Amino acid sequence: KHLISITNIFDIKNYNHDIATLINNFVRSCVDYLNHEIEGKSEEYFKKFDKNNNCFSYEKKIKIALKKHKLKYSLFFYGTLRAEEVRNAVIGKKKYDICEGFLQKHKVYKVKNANYPLIQFTNIKSDNVQGILITDLTAEEIEKLDKFEGTNYFRQFVKINIEDKLHDAQIYMPKKILIADIPWDFDYWYKNNMKDFFSKEFNLNGVK
Repeated sequence: KHLISITNIFDIKNYNHDIATLINNFVRSCVDYLNHEIEGKSEEYFKKFDKNNNCFSYEKKIKIALKKHKLKYSLFFYGTLRAEEVRNAVIGKKKYDICEGFLQKHKVYKVKNANYPLIQFTNIKSDNVQGILITDLTAEEIEKLDKFEGTNYFRQFVKINIEDKLHDAQIYMPKKILIADIPWDFDYWYKNNMKDFFSKEFNLNGVK
């Protein structure tokens, strides 16, 4: 969990010295914690490091610092979040910096027994996944998106092609627990399945 958190932090390109120091301390603390855990001495770790300087506290401090400095994130949406209606329900309705693009060497499939997709790396140059890139997401919006995607997806860095130029972004990759079914078509899903998707994923308070 903490190693995944580290990779999600590194999409910040211009963080200041204070945030860089927190990240450095976080990485060191995670390594120290994992070493104690491997040796069966996790209790000793928490005796050595109090609640203000262990890996859990540094993770919280980093999230607070990122919110304070209003840094931006770039995400590429290939599935249900391509629909404006779904994005509005998850992160709210506002004007975002959006452009269309594609991710090479990947394909999108319907998740078996579900009404949403997953993406897979194919290493085939002709396999292109169409989607939208949003480049001005906030830390708060990222938290909402992470909650919506749930524990079966994690963020991973990729290069998105927009008008023959590559842009750094993250996508939500599936964990191995999810099984690919038939190829997934966004336009078909939007026309035929989005209404049912909404009823299962959202209520009056937002994401279920």
